[in-house]
Amino acid sequence: MKNSVFYDICNRLDSCNKSCYSDSITCTKKILKHQIGGDYNKFLEIKAECIDSDYSSGAANFISQAALVVAVYSFATDILDRIIDYVIIKIIISLFYFLIASVFSIYCLRKITNKKSIIKWRKYILVVLDDMEKNWSTYFN
Repeated sequence: MKNSVFYDICNRLDSCNKSCYSDSITCTKKILKHQIGGDYNKFLEIKAECIDSDYSSGAANFISQAALVVAVYSFATDILDRIIDYVIIKIIISLFYFLIASVFSIYCLRKITNKKSIIKWRKYILVVLDDMEKNWSTYFN
């Protein structure tokens, strides 16, 4: 995803929005018009990548994965209580489990935050692409 045209557009929109005082739609129109340049195949490529890049549900996925981690931990500690009588071994296994769960959580959060520009700009790009498709001759003549 990092080398896609859509990802590059989202990053340029982040830069453009910080440097100019135009609204989000104006910035999006300007960058998309320049990127597409009247090439309908390029337009379709960007639209397909935009539709395919729905990362807004990433936070919900992370929460469900975190719930799974807690459930597995509860199950594992219940089994450990029945099998192992030594408290120190239970503590060591619990710490190891939390270490693995923490690394997994950090990994998931990084994946979500790396997509922040895509999550932010996807809705504007979709609206502008729909408008461009309806009014193609207005944009590219």
